[in-house]
Amino acid sequence: PQSRWRGKLWIPEPRIVRFEKVSVRAEPFTAAFSGLLDLTNPAPRLDANISVDNFPLARASQFWGGLAKYRLDGTASGQASVSGWTEGLSVHQVRLTAAGLKGQFQHNRVIGGTVDFSASRDFSRIELAVRGGAASVFTNSFTEINGSLSLKDKDLNLERLAFSWTGAPVTIKARVRNITDPKEVKIEGEFKRAALEVRREDREENREALHSWILRRSPRSGTP
Repeated sequence: PQSRWRGKLWIPEPRIVRFEKVSVRAEPFTAAFSGLLDLTNPAPRLDANISVDNFPLARASQFWGGLAKYRLDGTASGQASVSGWTEGLSVHQVRLTAAGLKGQFQHNRVIGGTVDFSASRDFSRIELAVRGGAASVFTNSFTEINGSLSLKDKDLNLERLAFSWTGAPVTIKARVRNITDPKEVKIEGEFKRAALEVRREDREENREALHSWILRRSPRSGTP
């Protein structure tokens, strides 16, 4: 898509460019950024703050064609703080929010909810939260999905995940110490009532769908 750029640039010192309130519009994409470009050394350095507001995910395939098959919907907003150049870009902080998120995948659908994602220190620290989510996996329905997890220095902590599975409330907590080489794995779960009271025909349908999915990916099937 065609784009329009607006902003303020100035050179406070030789070989240093500062930019402020620079906006980029390529419908439906709108972004703003500010920062500094330092050309005083052999390796240039860019320090920038970037923000994107209310990008309609339904039109994401205009920019990345491979996303069309997922039928995404909802809006995405975010901010990022980065520095570096082509030889390596450091991500100091990222915050992303997807609201009214929907998507279609092979055996599951995301049919609502808000997802908040944040990362810092080159993604060594990550936090993810889901609010008011809903999804279906095979024939199972998951609603009222709320939870958060964090990754700090390779330790994964699922602080609390609560959802309703075919009408049964479920709560899960988990912790994995050093996910690259797990030293400790702890999982706790609570079923308010018999969440496994799934109809027998649903269980059979799930098993058949899973078996078919495995066969399509087996070496004998010829599918990579």
